[in-house]
Amino acid sequence: MKEAAIHLRLLALALGALVLLSQPSCGDEFAPPSLIDSLRVIAVAADKPYAAPGDDVTFSLTYHDGFPGGPREVEVTWIGGCVNPPGGSYVGCYDQLGEAIAGLSEGDPPPASVPIARQRAEPSLSGTPGALTFTVPIPDDVLATAPPAVSGSKFASVFVLFTVCAGTVRPVPPEEGQGFVSLPFACFDDAGNRLGAEHFVPGFSQIYVFADGRQNENPVIQGLSLNGAELTTAAQDTVVVRCTEVAEEEGCGQEETSCVTYELRGLVEDTAELDPESTDEEGNPLREVVWIDYYTDAGSFEDDRALASDAARGFLSEQKTVWTPPAEPGPVRLWAVAHDNRGGMAVTSAMVMVE
Repeated sequence: MKEAAIHLRLLALALGALVLLSQPSCGDEFAPPSLIDSLRVIAVAADKPYAAPGDDVTFSLTYHDGFPGGPREVEVTWIGGCVNPPGGSYVGCYDQLGEAIAGLSEGDPPPASVPIARQRAEPSLSGTPGALTFTVPIPDDVLATAPPAVSGSKFASVFVLFTVCAGTVRPVPPEEGQGFVSLPFACFDDAGNRLGAEHFVPGFSQIYVFADGRQNENPVIQGLSLNGAELTTAAQDTVVVRCTEVAEEEGCGQEETSCVTYELRGLVEDTAELDPESTDEEGNPLREVVWIDYYTDAGSFEDDRALASDAARGFLSEQKTVWTPPAEPGPVRLWAVAHDNRGGMAVTSAMVMVE
């Protein structure tokens, strides 16, 4: 096993070297994951990351459409009812839910065991946290069908599938003789053409139910600040930022932006809880880890992730990053998503104006 791990690591290094060798000396670089320049789901937060039998769990989806032609109306589809799938993976939901989804037609109500919701979102909703929600009941007997625990407390898994489609989501038939080996639905335009990744984002969210009754609260993030000034979502209070100049770079003949940078901070509270299955070398309990992921639809970050709470050291005050605005004037949206290592999540966003 150790030799195999070393081999895989060397293979990864070799592939990385191949990628570097294939890069041209001058040209566009790949956009970082923190730059949202396409249709993207930014966060799907559950109000109860750890639930109890009989609970109702509400999910909130935040997305942004950075399509080059401008934001579009999209259809958001939620599909619940996947409980303890084979292998404990969302892939097991395809067979569990596929037949019910494939049997649906326009206007037919979904079966009671498979809650489904479809929501149309206008372009103005793009990027608004909490605008799109879906509630799923946790079965009372969810632990009865859960696999036995290898170690620690027995737990059950409940999955919710979701899609964001710049078109209409329709069921697709399974592979003949193979069942559902891929998504049992896809995104189509008005002419019936199947759309690609720039128009369709599928995903899933997982909720845990533990036999010992443990719970997990979401992190708390109150907003964003820029150079110490708290940002708001009100248009009349939009903070104005400026880029200094555009200079010609020698060598590749490309224009490179030289801008004033700004300190961006997600305002996270000290809410990290004890992690019941984590201890240090002396057996002392450790707290959950909390971090912030930063996103923007223009400009760039020095680092797009910041640690907010360490398992041993606790709450950290340096939760900031450095943001460089774009040279082009106009509105820019910024997001901060706070995560904990037990599935908790919270999101906030704000607008700034570049002049």
